[in-house]
Amino acid sequence: MFNDGVTIGLQLWVLFLACFFLMGYSAMFSIGLGAIAGFAGGFISAYVKAKAQVPPPPPSQDDNESPLKRAQNRIQKWRKDGEDSRKQASNLGRNRRRSLKSSRRSP
Repeated sequence: MFNDGVTIGLQLWVLFLACFFLMGYSAMFSIGLGAIAGFAGGFISAYVKAKAQVPPPPPSQDDNESPLKRAQNRIQKWRKDGEDSRKQASNLGRNRRRSLKSSRRSP
């Protein structure tokens, strides 16, 4: 993993060194800017490759269930979530009506 970043960093350094030198910058300035670009590119490359190599999570218990059982579980969860949201909505409406009634009484 680390070697990949160093290899790509060196390649980018040479590439940017040549580009800056061909654009007319001095040799020392081209070396410096090329080194900065190579370091940044190598670091980014190593980071991206490390992120891509994260091991997958361990299999859950759901993986052992049949597709029909997983679908049933999702439907039951969906229905339960729907009932909860309907209860919250009716409580919200009830609380609004109560607050309106109490505000009318206290002029």
